[in-house]
Amino acid sequence: MTSKMVAVVGCGAAGLVAAHELRKERHEVVVFERGTQLGGTWVYTPETEPDSLGLDPTRSIVHSSLYKSLRTNIPRELMGFRDFPFVASGLPDRDSRRYPKHEEVLKYLEDFACEFRLNDLIRYQSEVLFVGPEIEGKWKVKSRRNNKDELDETYDNVVLSNGHFTEPRIADIPGIEVWPGWQCHSHNYRTPEPYRDQVVVLIGGSVSAADICQDIMVVAKEVHVACRSERGRNFMQKHGFDNVFVHPMIDSLHEDGRVVFEDDTDVIADVILHCTGYKYHYPFLHTSCAVNVEDNRVGPLYKHVFPPALAPGISFIGLLSQVIPFLYFELQSKWIAGVLSGRLSLPSEEQMMQDVDAFYSQLEATNVPKRDTHKLYFEFGLADWLANQCGYPPIEKWRKDAVNVAFNDFLTRPSQGKLNPEPIRGGLRAGYDITGPQTGWLGAGNEQPCKNGKYPILSTPNCYAFHSVVVLIGGSISALDICKDITEAAKEVHVACRSESGRNFIKKLGFDNVFLHPMIDRVHEDGRVTFQDDTDVVADTILHCTGYKFHYPFLHTGGTVNVDDNRVGPLYKHVFPPALAPGISFIGIPSYVMPFLHFELQSKWIAGVLSGRLSLPSEEHMMQDINDFYSKLEANNVPKRDTHKLDFGFGMEDWLASQCGCPPIEKWRKDTFNAAYNDLLARPSTFRDD
Repeated sequence: MTSKMVAVVGCGAAGLVAAHELRKERHEVVVFERGTQLGGTWVYTPETEPDSLGLDPTRSIVHSSLYKSLRTNIPRELMGFRDFPFVASGLPDRDSRRYPKHEEVLKYLEDFACEFRLNDLIRYQSEVLFVGPEIEGKWKVKSRRNNKDELDETYDNVVLSNGHFTEPRIADIPGIEVWPGWQCHSHNYRTPEPYRDQVVVLIGGSVSAADICQDIMVVAKEVHVACRSERGRNFMQKHGFDNVFVHPMIDSLHEDGRVVFEDDTDVIADVILHCTGYKYHYPFLHTSCAVNVEDNRVGPLYKHVFPPALAPGISFIGLLSQVIPFLYFELQSKWIAGVLSGRLSLPSEEQMMQDVDAFYSQLEATNVPKRDTHKLYFEFGLADWLANQCGYPPIEKWRKDAVNVAFNDFLTRPSQGKLNPEPIRGGLRAGYDITGPQTGWLGAGNEQPCKNGKYPILSTPNCYAFHSVVVLIGGSISALDICKDITEAAKEVHVACRSESGRNFIKKLGFDNVFLHPMIDRVHEDGRVTFQDDTDVVADTILHCTGYKFHYPFLHTGGTVNVDDNRVGPLYKHVFPPALAPGISFIGIPSYVMPFLHFELQSKWIAGVLSGRLSLPSEEHMMQDINDFYSKLEANNVPKRDTHKLDFGFGMEDWLASQCGCPPIEKWRKDTFNAAYNDLLARPSTFRDD
């Protein structure tokens, strides 16, 4: 593989993951950041620009567009990079909600940079003034540091990840220059206080428009929303507040303060707030017209990343909108890094241009305006294509389903969608999907409001007397125990279980008020729970007996050990990571085992290895063993999340005993276990009573 000197412009989420992926491919990386900290658009400042519309090219530019109240509009499990999931830390100074505030996203990016040691690559307070091609395929980068010294450097490649939330787009409205009121672009919106007791006309129907409308309607006298599309108007109407009025687009503005809409209605307003998006802006980029921005289309670009005439010398990350941004940043970065190292290849310039032209023709044929070229409308086709190019599997079904659930919930309830409790599927990684709004649901132990607005502690069976119809999800031993517990207090217990064997297991309890169902298909705002056989029940509580995730928030190995779909790995015999052995080891990961016996044998093995009495295979041999094990699981259709389930066989215990110089597990122990397990399966209600 070839190592290149690569300049990355911008140190937001896209720039950080670009630096990470480039360094993984052994490139030398310099990240240029004009600010004093990383985070890009996720760095909040109360400062705004003196020109509130952002039209004056000589204005002092504030690069943040965050408003103080901003929370993510997609849940955190979709926000993170695949290499570094955005999990809630539970720490008192962090925001653990599914839709956290902007400060939590910034801290996540800081954690990401720290985990992968990216801070040493970043040049802060370094403004890029010029990027352009030089001879022999090199690129000139001119920068200014601390507003003083200018520096000219030559790089093999440049990656542009400088964001697109700085240069406002303003609606072109007849009379805008004579209208006497105050006008502001959402780029300069921070808090609702300046709009108190004002009549505000808000232009836009996007997510930020909905957020800001919700912010200011509490203090404004009236908010009149002007939106181009019927879909956008329907969306904004769902706020349901008495002082919010929805209109078609503005037709004209007048000197007397009137704002006239396209349906000939009008209002005298104090403020026009433009939530009308941003323009792509690369004032430092000089390519002799090989790349242009025309009506907000950056192009020509192959797959929104590489300009055919200049590829792979320069590339773009983060142009796409209406996508899951961090996922696309990561996939684009992997693709670019692989292309620059020579591990991946691009089509010819001619073939790339042909693909671009075909894409533009398709947009034109379907009446997509040029300004919407980079909108993907939450489709995953390009993400799957990028993953395939990089040698990765397609985007996980749970991730796609989660996007659809979150997006539909947002469209249905824009003012409440972020208030949802945790998703019904555990972290959206538990392996089952339930769609539908979940307001009012309360799982055991969750501190989320139930329908009466109270916060009961569901820790004993008697609590379920107040939640008399319970849906319990699961078919494990803990599900069985808890089902037995609560049947004495609940009116009905409906058990939803994926497998037939699990349902048969629970069926043996033999209680009249326990009803067995296949897995849940959907839940509804009226309290109904619909199962996959189309039966349903109106329930008070959903209790998740759905297991746990392996979690090591304190462990930082530079990505050597990861938890991927509840597989901790790579681990040799579930204990030693080959690249770090014997420095670190894990005890107690396998399930469906005799736990104390397994702990003891793993401990004997580790202790002997560390003393030098026992030896490990080479790193290569351990990795080969792991890969063979993973291949066997895949061939047997064992899902990744079940990697560490040993199904109560004693093969691993016998192997560990052999390694440690101990005899195999005694026959009486195996026979005793098998008898107890068969008794449990046959008599789940009474097997402990003998």
